[in-house]
Amino acid sequence: MLALAAATAWAQPAVENLSSTSLDGVRTLAQRMVVPAAAETVWQAWTSADALRTWMAPVVGFELRIGGVLEASYDPAKPLGDPANIRNQVLAYVPGRMLAMRNINAPPKVPFDVAAFQSLHTVVLIDALGPQSAAVTVVQPGYGSGEGFDGVYRF
Repeated sequence: MLALAAATAWAQPAVENLSSTSLDGVRTLAQRMVVPAAAETVWQAWTSADALRTWMAPVVGFELRIGGVLEASYDPAKPLGDPANIRNQVLAYVPGRMLAMRNINAPPKVPFDVAAFQSLHTVVLIDALGPQSAAVTVVQPGYGSGEGFDGVYRF
């Protein structure tokens, strides 16, 4: 999200940490920021391959449908379909409001436990605050205990 703000020449919005731990010890990583853009603009920034290429990664393909895949590479030399690309599968979405995904392919040599990471899902929530203001909250629930989850949480 910070890259989105930088790519659009906005002042860097503050990131609010909403993370929590339930009574049974399961952690939820949650971060929220308010951006000076209409909610529809923010939705497009998260769901259009062209827009994602402006702030997320130079190589992006995205099918917005249940089971669709968001594929990305930070290396412009890695085309779509490269086995080292990051792939996230769409689990659910509400147009303009919510996108839920889970990782199905992590690049090689990531500095965290891939199995722990792939057991999680990421939810992007977009809330209109006004005509040119939206809150974006990214939530990852389900962090268990142990070094595998701890490493993903720190990363």
